[in-house]
Amino acid sequence: MASTSVTRNRKHVSEQPFIPSLPDDIAMVVLSRVPPRSHALLTGVCHKWRNLVNSTALYEQRKKAGNTTHFLCLLQAAPQLNPKQPPIYNVSLLNEQNTWERLPPIPEYRQWGLPLFSRLAAVSGRLVVVGGWNPATWETLRSVYVFSFSSWRWERGANMPSTRSFFACAAVGDYIFVAGGHDNTKMALASAERYDLKTDSWEILPQMHELRDECIGAVLNEKFHAISGYHTATQCKYVKSAEFYDPVSRAWSRIEEMIHVSPGAIVGAAGCLFAIHDREILAYCSSANKWEVLDELPVGDNGISPPLCITSYDRKLVVTGTCNVDEEKYRTFLYNLPEKMSMVSESSKCKGIWEALPVDDQFLGMTQTSCVVEL
Repeated sequence: MASTSVTRNRKHVSEQPFIPSLPDDIAMVVLSRVPPRSHALLTGVCHKWRNLVNSTALYEQRKKAGNTTHFLCLLQAAPQLNPKQPPIYNVSLLNEQNTWERLPPIPEYRQWGLPLFSRLAAVSGRLVVVGGWNPATWETLRSVYVFSFSSWRWERGANMPSTRSFFACAAVGDYIFVAGGHDNTKMALASAERYDLKTDSWEILPQMHELRDECIGAVLNEKFHAISGYHTATQCKYVKSAEFYDPVSRAWSRIEEMIHVSPGAIVGAAGCLFAIHDREILAYCSSANKWEVLDELPVGDNGISPPLCITSYDRKLVVTGTCNVDEEKYRTFLYNLPEKMSMVSESSKCKGIWEALPVDDQFLGMTQTSCVVEL
């Protein structure tokens, strides 16, 4: 009898309108205008609103209506009073007020912040932290943590099937792909997997053609790329080739001699791949299989130098690097891509535009990786 009563109550809730006297499609338009930081208030109104906020339906409606905005997330060391202590990493967030704040620490690592060397990816308005090292024991982790900006809290996702460190990672559509890296014995890997946030499950993919430790993950034309890397964890010689996984054919394809310099970071944007090498931004011409200089990093006392992490959204690159005047501090710049991607050697008029993001003395720590979340 109890089971029947619960089923009847759930059906009753699902049949109730989101807002009395309004069709659900109109109500969804109204609710999609509520900013994410206020979603926690919606969960207290009724069960149907709570279920809506906890699903991806509200995000999908916000995106469809053009009500989303982009939030920059940095895996960044927090300021410390005792410089002899190891750094504690958290996620630094540039919010809609264009000010910096920190996400709460993962509950399991409240004292330590976040796993070291973990990877960040964004799917359906959520931030996902994949793998890394236990900051207290340096144990390699298979863990997955998902941050909901609506509830402002972390949830545990399904573990990665394999243990791997320094792997390629990127989001394509509704999936997060991981590939390569090395295992606990320091052996380079060719294996790959993908995570489905909606089902909280992993799928083992076909192996890559080549072992790739410390390879770089990027997305181009809805295909996941694993670029360069090393055959062994000794890092004697980097791999010049790359591979991309096609979700339709479910197979890997090689790109021979794709890269001849070891880049600091690679990202896809506006139908192209971009890399950072030394002080230059390089753009990849897929038809010619070569990289050409597009622009240079900001110079002077307010500029940045490698090492760098890079992410993107729309036609913008988000570049984080060490300050030119203080190598212990990191700053972030937006690079607005030119409408016509002519290279520097062709025309200086076609360079992009650099824009410095706000500076806060509490958010200048060492940055390991970055990610942009659409909310």
